[in-house]
Amino acid sequence: MSKKQLFALKTTISILLIFAIHIAFNYDRIKIDGKRAEVYSLFFGEDTKYSKDFSHRNFRKLKIGMTEKQAVEILGQPLSKFAYNFTNNKNYHNGAFVGFKYSESPNSKDYRLRIIHLNQKFIVAIIGEFYFD
Repeated sequence: MSKKQLFALKTTISILLIFAIHIAFNYDRIKIDGKRAEVYSLFFGEDTKYSKDFSHRNFRKLKIGMTEKQAVEILGQPLSKFAYNFTNNKNYHNGAFVGFKYSESPNSKDYRLRIIHLNQKFIVAIIGEFYFD
């Protein structure tokens, strides 16, 4: 094997190793947002601010039907809470809802959106996606 071929092989192995390590360290985030969002973020960046105790691993532990108390025990306090009302919506029960926002973009750029919606203190929706702004 020539020096040029050996260099190309080492470079390829190094890139694959770096990629594998990146996937291993960011597995939960990739499971939430998908591979395309991860690649986009690597090339174009993101602007995500998370709540103090947030982790992607814990976010993936949330399930529909969990209580507000369970969600806060798993994720900690959200960055912010917001209230809203829905009527005649097929996806949710009608009534008053509360949203817990666990991420935001301080500069209104692309970011990783993490929100849970609660109705009567029970999780009715979990939103985790890469938000293109």
